[in-house]
Amino acid sequence: MLRDLPDGRERRQLELDLQIALRPALAAIEGSAAAEVGETIARARTLAEQVDRSDCLVPLMLGQWAFHLVRSEHSLALSIAKQIEQTGAARNDVAAKLQGRRAAGWTRCYLGQLIAARKLLDQSGRHRTFTAGLAEAPYPAMLCYLAVTLVHLGYIDQARSQLTKALAESRRMQHAYTQALVLLWANWTAMIIGFAEREQHAEELRAVSTDDLPTFLGYGTAFLGSSLTAVGEAEEEALLLTQGLTMLRATGTVLNTPSAYGPCGDACLTWPACRSAQLPPGSATENRNHRGESERSPIASAARRSDKSHR
Repeated sequence: MLRDLPDGRERRQLELDLQIALRPALAAIEGSAAAEVGETIARARTLAEQVDRSDCLVPLMLGQWAFHLVRSEHSLALSIAKQIEQTGAARNDVAAKLQGRRAAGWTRCYLGQLIAARKLLDQSGRHRTFTAGLAEAPYPAMLCYLAVTLVHLGYIDQARSQLTKALAESRRMQHAYTQALVLLWANWTAMIIGFAEREQHAEELRAVSTDDLPTFLGYGTAFLGSSLTAVGEAEEEALLLTQGLTMLRATGTVLNTPSAYGPCGDACLTWPACRSAQLPPGSATENRNHRGESERSPIASAARRSDKSHR
C-alpha cells in the first residue's frame, strides 16, 4: 500500500502509524532485543520528527531505552532516559518526566550507581497509570526495580516489602507482560538473597509467558534450571539452563544472561548439555573471552558473590 503512494507527509504519517503498531508485536514475538525491533523504533522516531508528531516521541524513546537496556547497552540507555526526562520538562509533561526518571533509575542500578538509582525510582513512584508506548504498568515495574536496588544496598526487608507489593499489584491487574516482568525480578531477587519461593516464581514466570513472551519464557526456563541446584537435580538443571539460554540468544537478549547460571556457577559448563549448547552472547563462556558489558554489571557481580556465599 505504501509503495503506491508518493513520498510526502501523508505517506510518512501512514508509515509512522504502521511502524508504531508493528513495534510491540515484534517485541512480543521476537523479543525486546531483536535487531528488527531496534530498526523499527529508530525508523518510527525519524518519521515522527519529520511529520512533527511530538505526541509519539516519548513512547518511541521509551521503546529505544528498553531496547538498549535489554542488550546491555547501558550508556545508550541512560542517554535516552535523560532525553525522555528533558522532553517532559520542556513540555511540562509530568508523566514523561517521571518515566524518564524511572528509566534513568533502573539504568543507573545496572551501572552500579545505586544511591542515585534509589532516589530516581522513589521520585517516579507517583506514576501509576499506563503510558502509551509502554508494554508494562509502570507502578509495579517501579516497585520491583526498587526492590532489586534495595537488595544491592543491603536493605533486604525493604526489598521484600516492595517486591510483595509488586507481585500483588501485577496479579491483581491480570496483565501478562506486567506479571512476567515482575516475576522476572522476583526470580532475580530470590536468587540473590535466597528466598524460598524461587522455584515457585520460576514456574509462574514460565506459565505467564508461554510462547507469546519469548524473552520472559527463556528467563523463566533458565531460572527454573538454576533453582534445581538446591535439590541436587543436576541433569534436569543443565537441560533447563540450556533451553532457557538458547531461547534468550534467539531474541538477542544479553541482559543478566551470565548470572542465569546462578548457584551452579562454572560447574554447569562441564555438563554435556551445556557444553553442546550455543550459549548466548554475554554468557559465562563468551564473557570469559570478551569481557562483555553484561559481565561487568554490578548486578551480575553481586549475584555471583551471593551465590558463593549461599553454597
